[in-house]
Amino acid sequence: MKKYRKRSISLVIASIISGFIAVMFFFLSLKFSEVFGYVYAIFTLFALILGTVAIAKIFRTLKKRKFSAMVELVALILAGLILFDLTLVSHARWRSLRTITVNGKVMIKKFGNIINEYAEQNGHMPDADHWCDSLIGHPLAGSLRVVKNSFNIAGDPDKECNFAFNKNLSNLSIDGLSRNVVVLFEADGELNLSGGPDLINTKRVKDQYFWPWKEKFIYVFFIDNTIVKYRLHDDAVALYDPDKDEFTDWFKQDLTPYSPLKWE
Repeated sequence: MKKYRKRSISLVIASIISGFIAVMFFFLSLKFSEVFGYVYAIFTLFALILGTVAIAKIFRTLKKRKFSAMVELVALILAGLILFDLTLVSHARWRSLRTITVNGKVMIKKFGNIINEYAEQNGHMPDADHWCDSLIGHPLAGSLRVVKNSFNIAGDPDKECNFAFNKNLSNLSIDGLSRNVVVLFEADGELNLSGGPDLINTKRVKDQYFWPWKEKFIYVFFIDNTIVKYRLHDDAVALYDPDKDEFTDWFKQDLTPYSPLKWE
């Protein structure tokens, strides 16, 4: 009896430790890479199996073998279903957020460059009420050109555009403007969406994919072609390094010329 109890206690402890490790890798998968998600799945399954076996052994010591076997089978089935569902949800959210953020970085750079080219060719910035229309037809990549659907990167049929133009730049010449003034930023709305800081904290399509504890950010493009990730809760920015194709660590407000955001 004591031998069985010791084994059961050891299995319970091992199950708890595996569970803690699984939780740790789950959070790492949300913060860094999907690879950690696979490790999380393995340790979760390991923890559930150990816990199930421990329960079965406890029931066996109580001489309820048939009931023990039934509990073991049901627990394994439920564990498998729970693990499968959690993995799918985590994977889907990670993939959706990654797709939108990668597309956002690529497209805000392309649209920002086109706007600056437009300003150089025409002597002024586009009209804020028709800025999307002004970009349609411009070369995008290879033989591709900007079309109406190019501004919707999230695939939401209710949102025609996932970017907003700084309305203070409407029809202005860029001569004399500070190089760290906002040109484009992420926001959701109709085509030719324009505005200012009032649009920063509006509901965005990609917000639904951020876990509650994950830091929300938007991409911002400036007149000098700089791209930053702008963190919503504290105005910190991470600068994009095109040579390394990655962002720097977060800089708090006033440590770079790009935070707080300048609109004119």
